[in-house]
Amino acid sequence: MSNEELEAAVMSLRVDERASLAHKILASLDDEPTEATEEAWIHEADRRADQVTKGEVELVPGEEVFRKAFARRRQK
Repeated sequence: MSNEELEAAVMSLRVDERASLAHKILASLDDEPTEATEEAWIHEADRRADQVTKGEVELVPGEEVFRKAFARRRQK
């Protein structure tokens, strides 16, 4: 079955059936992270903390980050 055929079959389901299927599909994406993924995130966090400690990056207050993010979203 092609993706197009699968999509057509799914779209022919009732709303509650599609919602249930969507929930199952999304839940399947939330698998536990692998050890390699965890190690990669720890490495990245350590790297970024080191950059902050060494003064290699400019810290931006959270309020400013959110203000800019919301302003960009309003522009779309």
